[in-house]
Amino acid sequence: MKPNKEPRFDGQISDTYIEVLAGISAIRHLRAALMTMAYALAKAPHMRGLVVMDGKRFSHARFESESEVLRRIFQPEIADRIAISIFEQDQLSDTPHWLASDLDAVRQLGGLVQAEMAVRQNRLPRPDYPYEIFKVLTLSWLRREGELAVKEMEGRVGCTYPTVAKVFDDMEGDLLRSSSRGVELAGFSKQRWASYLAQGDSVRQTFRFADRSGQPRAAEALIRRLDRLRLSPHQTPALGGVVGARGHFPGLDLLGLPRVDITLHCPDDRMDLGFVEKIDPGLKPCAEREAAPALVVHILRRKDSGFTSRQDGLPLADPVECLLDLHEARLETQAQEFLDYLVQKRPSSHS
Repeated sequence: MKPNKEPRFDGQISDTYIEVLAGISAIRHLRAALMTMAYALAKAPHMRGLVVMDGKRFSHARFESESEVLRRIFQPEIADRIAISIFEQDQLSDTPHWLASDLDAVRQLGGLVQAEMAVRQNRLPRPDYPYEIFKVLTLSWLRREGELAVKEMEGRVGCTYPTVAKVFDDMEGDLLRSSSRGVELAGFSKQRWASYLAQGDSVRQTFRFADRSGQPRAAEALIRRLDRLRLSPHQTPALGGVVGARGHFPGLDLLGLPRVDITLHCPDDRMDLGFVEKIDPGLKPCAEREAAPALVVHILRRKDSGFTSRQDGLPLADPVECLLDLHEARLETQAQEFLDYLVQKRPSSHS
């Protein structure tokens, strides 16, 4: 006889299963989710459950109606352990009382629900153009490309002339200007780099996925599966993180592959993360500070990806993206080693 499988919900925080209903239009999906949750709780008396509804799909009146039905059809010992909440305007209408007093649990819950909703609704917020311009300037400096005109930066990033000009003015202390009004970084800007690292996902648009199956695939297997997929034409993946950094610097000192980082180029403001389930159905969105995500997808919004093509396999994300990945993964030693290599290997000014 095969052992019973653990229920597969979108997440678990403490003793609470979390199921997020996003992108659905029929109330039957909510009812099915509640029945699945009730069945799981009947088999696990020590657990509780939370079903989160998309506020864009269901009204508050429907929410109250279904909550009342829940109380009538389930036994109290089950109904008292299930909660329903609406997610709208980037927040939950109600947090279960058993989680509300735990600030860390509330933070994890918010991150999990936001990640799940964003993944399923294909939402992309407005790009942070100063951040994209800074990354292009840093990449150009590492490659010693020389000065960049405002028009060229417009084309690479995909923003307007006034936006580029304002960012250049704001970065005046970090830039060298030429008589032809072109600019380049005076050097690697440690202060601005640290500032953007501290802002994290508020500027970088990152989605993390953890294995919920209990039988995680090796990182190399995830990469092979991704390589075999044919993604939609409006987005292109590249390998970042440790794999991408090693592509640029084979001597990077790190044993093993702790996770897979992907940079997904989405220049037309749309994304589709449905490919993650095709890679491995056990991968589910997780909160920002979850200890060990297996897959991390970073969204790149500018027009020019800067990817490095390879004859075999997926392209590599540019060195700046890979460096950011190493910092985000808290591989600070490797990030410094990679940066030192990039600075040392800058092309000669005469080449």
